[in-house]
Amino acid sequence: MSSASADQTDAFTAFLSSMDDRLNAFIAHGLPETVEVGDEERTFVKDLSPASLPWIEAYAVSRLPTPALASAPANQRLAEDLMRYVGETFLRTLGGSWQHDPDGSDHGMPYVQVPDPGDDAAPAHADPEARPGTEAEPEARVTIDVSVLGLLMTALQNRTGDVFVSALLGIAGVDEDAEPGGPTDP
Repeated sequence: MSSASADQTDAFTAFLSSMDDRLNAFIAHGLPETVEVGDEERTFVKDLSPASLPWIEAYAVSRLPTPALASAPANQRLAEDLMRYVGETFLRTLGGSWQHDPDGSDHGMPYVQVPDPGDDAAPAHADPEARPGTEAEPEARVTIDVSVLGLLMTALQNRTGDVFVSALLGIAGVDEDAEPGGPTDP
């Protein structure tokens, strides 16, 4: 393993070990109590649910007017906290885990890997007649890698407020019109 790969692995380990503290602090102190939607100010929904994704995206777009600003060192913590929030929402909704690839397209940044909802492979169960310690190996599941950095950059580029929820619903195979609760709903 190269020194750069080892450093990225250490950074990923630190990212994971600080997840709960950083995410809780961001939700409690980093996000506002209200968000402006159009001409109306509304209570900010910040519960890590799919319905909260349009709110977090509206906040991201209001704080980071361009993708370049999200990459600026001064905004690194905010961008990372936004990525944590979006990634954790995906994982809590779809299952999966945080991953990283030091040589990947996200330059070693963490991404989430979620089960493909179209994968019909049933989980392997132990044979009740098998001897202890000889349980069947679980079948490989098909997964989808979701670049949380890519989602954030796309949201900042498009500025439509629907990138995060559209991605989540698309992966889940849910019709976008079936999910109420975003900031544009009455």
